[in-house]
Amino acid sequence: MSPQFVDFDNDGRLDIVAGTFDGSPWVALGSEKGWRQPVQIMDGKGGRIVLNQYWDYDAKAWAQTNRCDAKGSNLPSGHGTSAVAWDWDGDGDLDLLLGDHDGGHLYLRENAGKPGAPKFGAMNEPVMVGKKPLNVGPLATPRLVDWDGDGRQDLLVGSMGNTTGEGEGGGVFLFRNTGSVKAPKWKAPTTLVAAGKQGSSGEPVRPDHGLYMDLADYDGDGDLDLIVGGYSRVPAKDDEPGRESFVWLYENKKAVAPATGAAPKGH
Repeated sequence: MSPQFVDFDNDGRLDIVAGTFDGSPWVALGSEKGWRQPVQIMDGKGGRIVLNQYWDYDAKAWAQTNRCDAKGSNLPSGHGTSAVAWDWDGDGDLDLLLGDHDGGHLYLRENAGKPGAPKFGAMNEPVMVGKKPLNVGPLATPRLVDWDGDGRQDLLVGSMGNTTGEGEGGGVFLFRNTGSVKAPKWKAPTTLVAAGKQGSSGEPVRPDHGLYMDLADYDGDGDLDLIVGGYSRVPAKDDEPGRESFVWLYENKKAVAPATGAAPKGH
């Protein structure tokens, strides 16, 4: 879910890192002949990387564990479904950010290895915003970008919201980095796409729930635009849920850093 292209094994080729609904991050390594079969990303001790809930392939059943809970974290049971490889501490190797499907939190697995030979930590360290764990609501899907051009990577996080069409939907949130390249600190979020509300009808005008986002120079004008995929609410018909899937474009009208609040275009 929410795949990322990144040189995970430091061989000069792009690989694909993604979370999956089984609760673990996976990687499909690139080769001269194409993508290899995906494999689970393991921690430095050879253990499976999970939050609290995961699919046990041997038992063919869902399982629970608290073996990866960081001491004192005291967060609700989580189910990891998104992953991003990123150099969190500026030491030249890739660490892992894990997004929680259930609670909307993010967790860090620091890499004590080296480029191409990772040794990820065994504990899930909650990503903090001030003194509180980051929380965007159900399903946190992160992306990193230097939003304000200050040389530090900022954090964008999408959320799913309630996918049945009842209750609040998902949104997109920006957490600016007020720390350093080697020690990021996250400012309270700025809302880029507000959470959708229940009861929309008629023609879809925005992504409402199940939001996945990314940034790209969509129109080739030298700045980054925001692209958001998700369900949009439409009137229910013939006992079918009142939703359709779209990809929405929020064009950047500012010269350097992305501007917020632009009206979306559906595609």
